[in-house]
Amino acid sequence: YADNTTIQAEWIETGDGINPTVDLTDYIEGTSSAVLAWTNASGTATFTASPSAQNLQPFTGVASGAPIKGNVMIWLETANITDISSIKLRVGSDNTNYAEVTLTALTINDDWVYFQSSLKNATIVGTPNWTVADYITIVIAETSSGSIKVNGFRINAENSFTLYNVTST
Repeated sequence: YADNTTIQAEWIETGDGINPTVDLTDYIEGTSSAVLAWTNASGTATFTASPSAQNLQPFTGVASGAPIKGNVMIWLETANITDISSIKLRVGSDNTNYAEVTLTALTINDDWVYFQSSLKNATIVGTPNWTVADYITIVIAETSSGSIKVNGFRINAENSFTLYNVTST
């Protein structure tokens, strides 16, 4: 994203979430990273994007329902890992039809950490339509106010180097 206005038009915060911003100096790929910040009031910050609908069937192996292949990947950086108890990523066709993966605990402060999780092992809610996927959500269960930086959210096929950008930050 080029600026705060652009990212705030794409990513909508709810719960404890604060308007997302961009960091133009600290990122893994592209020209910026997304900064997702929160205040610790209710214990959960949610950030949702609705990118243009994409056909993810080649990566999930099915047109709808539970994927039989594919991975979800993301780069994350946090200043204080104790601010977070868990992070869940959701991808699908809407807020009632998606696959959800829980990331293992962050273990490094102030450095980028790469996460990859198999969509075959995801929790499926509803019946996602992978031919028109346009729903991405990051749910952060937090223990205190804080923030994370996000970069390179992707879906790819297993055993393949072909990457598909769901959305880039």
